[in-house]
Amino acid sequence: GATQRPGRTALTLAGIVVGVAAFVAVLGLTATASGQISDSFSVLRATSVTLRDAPQDASALTANDFPSDAEARVRRLNGVLSAGVAWPLPGGTIPAITTSLDPRAAPQTIDVLAASPGYLDAAGATVGQGRSLSWFDDTPRGQVAVLGQGAARTLGITHLWPTPTVYIRGTGYAVI
Repeated sequence: GATQRPGRTALTLAGIVVGVAAFVAVLGLTATASGQISDSFSVLRATSVTLRDAPQDASALTANDFPSDAEARVRRLNGVLSAGVAWPLPGGTIPAITTSLDPRAAPQTIDVLAASPGYLDAAGATVGQGRSLSWFDDTPRGQVAVLGQGAARTLGITHLWPTPTVYIRGTGYAVI
């Protein structure tokens, strides 16, 4: 047995010890790496794809230049859960938004986007009061506005009954 060849026995034992140590080290490194990856992993970042219109002149992006069925096309792709389109309002910067047509009403400057009904869902937005956009709102008759918490606070809108209206360039939009 083992006493007849002591050199071979010592080398075998050393090989086993080194192998076990390497195995334990690999397990430790994998656990550490796995923890670091899961700490910095963001499901939204890993599953979101953003498509942007790229006109020749960046200042030319003032309308929805995507095809009218762009949202439907993207939703048909395998694995897509939601899709939406948002774009700057035509005419560039919104000078003022008010909650009244009264010329003495204090105008507020708020970032404004036009959006398709699927945009809020695709952006992961939740509705605190009221409702989200619907397909009816995407028709010419559906002049509605969805306000974020900060915009509503800035405009002094605290409740949705009776339906408040915001005015952008003199056109009224019902806050839903």
